[in-house]
Amino acid sequence: MKREIKFRFWQTIEKFMLNWDEINLSSLYELLTAADSIPMQFTGLTDKNGKEIYEGDLVELKTNYHTQDRRFGWQKVEIFFENLQYLCKNNLGQIYDLLEETDKGSYCWEVVGNIYENPELL
Repeated sequence: MKREIKFRFWQTIEKFMLNWDEINLSSLYELLTAADSIPMQFTGLTDKNGKEIYEGDLVELKTNYHTQDRRFGWQKVEIFFENLQYLCKNNLGQIYDLLEETDKGSYCWEVVGNIYENPELL
């Protein structure tokens, strides 16, 4: 499986998102190492509308099943990368493997914002 490697960056001082198509390769290293720039990597996934999913995105998704400590159905989660995998965390602090515990396929994911521009959504 081929996955495109790209980033976007939250600019902490100016409070805006710098998208991949706005970055030239000569400034990429500076952005990756700058203290006022938070990099978010593309997951390689898109939502049901074709929108790319990045770390830090808030995504509404449908989980596969319900157990005592897991909620079933649609919920908003934050996407993050840890231990070489993309995970998602809901507002109760429950952590899901993005691909293992959700319905497989982009039809069940929708990007609704991100943790920097829309923290109130989580």
